[in-house]
Amino acid sequence: MTLSGTMEAYNIPDKTASNQSAHIITFLEGEIIDFNTHTLETKNFHASPEVDSCYWRELEPFKDQSHDEIVKNLVSKKWLSEKLAKGWILMRWKERCFVSPSHSRQGLTISGFYYISIRRDNGHIAGMYYDPGSSPYQQLTLDPIMKGKMVFPAYSFR
Repeated sequence: MTLSGTMEAYNIPDKTASNQSAHIITFLEGEIIDFNTHTLETKNFHASPEVDSCYWRELEPFKDQSHDEIVKNLVSKKWLSEKLAKGWILMRWKERCFVSPSHSRQGLTISGFYYISIRRDNGHIAGMYYDPGSSPYQQLTLDPIMKGKMVFPAYSFR
């Protein structure tokens, strides 16, 4: 229930040159939330249960739910298997290193991690970056580029 990959960010303001922007590439590793090996509680990165609660509530499928609804749903096997697992993939992504050498000019860091929610029906990715040393609630939004017909593989969690 882990993943790895690279992430590329474009149009990052370059603090050393006027009217220029750059891009960076980072290598990341992640955890796929399966409620067995990895739960909504962050254990391998630095965050408290209070932080977990605040950040997960900013993402679908929890975003429009009241506190009581979230509590009720998270203890419901039916909701977890029929609603959450069929509609969403939840993950954490942690950037481990910069692949491109230009990161130091932008003053960027990778000390935090992302809370990630992927919609199974359209591939939309929403994320929230958590780093106690930077601005709270930084958002990440990624949409797939449709080239012809996009096929979404089926996943099952054990």
